[in-house]
Parts: sequence; C-alpha cells; structure tokens
Amino acid sequence: MTRPLTILCAVWTVVGLSLAASGLGSVNPDARWLVGAATVIGVSAAALATWRAALGDDRAAGLLLVLSVIIPTWFAAAVNLVPLVVGIVVAVRGRRTAPVVRP
Repeated sequence: MTRPLTILCAVWTVVGLSLAASGLGSVNPDARWLVGAATVIGVSAAALATWRAALGDDRAAGLLLVLSVIIPTWFAAAVNLVPLVVGIVVAVRGRRTAPVVRP
C-alpha cells in the first residue's frame, strides 16, 4: 500500500495548503496566528506523511495523516474526512518495513 499512500499524502499536502491559503485572508486579525500555526503544522505533517510513506513506514504516515487533519479547510470541511479515515486505518493496520541500507 506504500505507493497509493504516498500519492494520497502528496495530493493531500497540495490540496490542504491550497484550501488553507484560500481562506487565510478572511480570518480575523486576532485569530490569524492560530490559523497560520494550524496551517503550518498540518501541511508539515502531511509532507512528512508523504516522506514516511515513500520510505515504507505506513504506520507513521498514517499517524501523521491524522495529525494533518488540523489543516483549516473552511468551506470544504468534509475533505478532511479522507485523510482522517485513511490515516486511522493505515495507523492501525499498516506495516512498518525496515529501512534499506545500501553500501
């Protein structure tokens, strides 16, 4: 499941960043730092999930996907359900492969 998971994580990173950035201008100045922090943390978690999935560590990728649901998606809140459900399933049932060390 590593290849489809890697693609899903990469797509979620781009979609999450796009959705979060689209509504950032309409946030109250008082809450802008909180929304900005949620965006940075969520997008970073999604990017790290992509990296861990590419390495074959599905469980870590799943946990990072669950963390990435913090991305504010404004009008498209249902979009967060995909990484949430996939992240939980992969974290519970995923596999962890040993890293390959090449000489």
